[in-house]
Amino acid sequence: MKRIFLLTLLTALCIGAFGQITVVSPNGGENWVTGTTHPITWTTTLTTGALRIQLIRGTFATTIAENIPLTSSFFQWAIPATIQPGQEYKIKLSTYSNTPTGIVFSDLSDGFFTITGGTNPPPALTVVSPNGGENWVAGTAHPITWTYSNLEGNVVIQLLTPYPTFAPVILAEVPVSACNFVWTIPAGTEAVPGYRISIYKQNSTGVIISDTSDGDFTISSGVNLQSITVLSPNGGEVWEIGSTHQIAWNYTNLTGNVRIELISPMSNTLPIIISPEYPIANSPFNWTIPNMAVPGNMYRVAVTWLSMLTVYIGDMSDNNFSITGNPVVPTLTILTPNGGENWAIGSTHDITWTFTNVTGNVRLELISPLMTPVANIIAEVPVTAGVFHWTIPNTIVPASFYQICISKIYSTGVVANDISDSTFTISGDFVPSSITVISPNGGEN
Repeated sequence: MKRIFLLTLLTALCIGAFGQITVVSPNGGENWVTGTTHPITWTTTLTTGALRIQLIRGTFATTIAENIPLTSSFFQWAIPATIQPGQEYKIKLSTYSNTPTGIVFSDLSDGFFTITGGTNPPPALTVVSPNGGENWVAGTAHPITWTYSNLEGNVVIQLLTPYPTFAPVILAEVPVSACNFVWTIPAGTEAVPGYRISIYKQNSTGVIISDTSDGDFTISSGVNLQSITVLSPNGGEVWEIGSTHQIAWNYTNLTGNVRIELISPMSNTLPIIISPEYPIANSPFNWTIPNMAVPGNMYRVAVTWLSMLTVYIGDMSDNNFSITGNPVVPTLTILTPNGGENWAIGSTHDITWTFTNVTGNVRLELISPLMTPVANIIAEVPVTAGVFHWTIPNTIVPASFYQICISKIYSTGVVANDISDSTFTISGDFVPSSITVISPNGGEN
């Protein structure tokens, strides 16, 4: 006990012998405005060394200046406009460990002083989603969103659990300007209500600017749940031919690609494939409505997962949307043969046509009720050629019931086609197709 008392006494005597430091201003009650300059003053019995000056609020300390000579007794502080206004600030002065004694001396303002914002609006941060009432399934991806003003740099996103004794779980640190972070909820997350999201920013003064979900949201089980939900268009939209719009969807526990289709009971050619294969994770899909689309008010969009499984996973707009505008109608017209011609097997004749608003290749087919199949593809040629020189093969059966069909099928499902107005004749010698076994043909051993 005597040793402890003696050590305490010696420490006190040493500190008293080598000096001390005392904050004079601000020392409590001052009201300083951001953007103005004020002296931070002190007294000291120390004759050498340097100071660190810090702004204190709660448990956070921000360095204002370093290596200020102890003997200067003051420091002119221009208060930054970015400092958060508040009433609980103090100034802390500390010497460095290279003082004559190696002891760090420090002092703190006796009372709080106030910093007001002047004309500078305070920074703000607001959690938008989740904000209460949501039910998110473990294993699924959801956007955490927020708004902000007068902030820069990064923010920290935390998950607050339903259990007060559990520490918050840091999900990410992202630029505040992103306003969005897609969070994939770990499959093992406990399925209970009572979760909230907290987003905070520690600014240059050490002040916390934060916000938390207004209400609780739920994380539920269903790790194996797989789903797609069409978000847009979902009913009531009016989209004009030639304009570009986003087809958007949410999904859970799926990877790979989806097929996007336009569906309507108004057309026999639907569904129209908008995109045959598109990465599911790249939602939304920017769709420029083709100028051949038919105006109507009974359209929906279907998004379907492409899988080797025999299970359907997809979704369709909940209600109809409209496509408006003036469509550009493609046309094809057969000129020859157009009825009454007599073409001999082995001879060459021109199949000719005209077209409007058609691009790419067209298909030429010989059709007749005598053939099996009824249509026989002759060729696929550029529509701009306007002519195809056809040498009639000797495998065609002579008859007087033939017609030529020309057609173009677009990826949008729009079909342009035409058929000879009347039948024409193919005459001559027909060479039937045959197969003859040559070997073995008998007597072989």
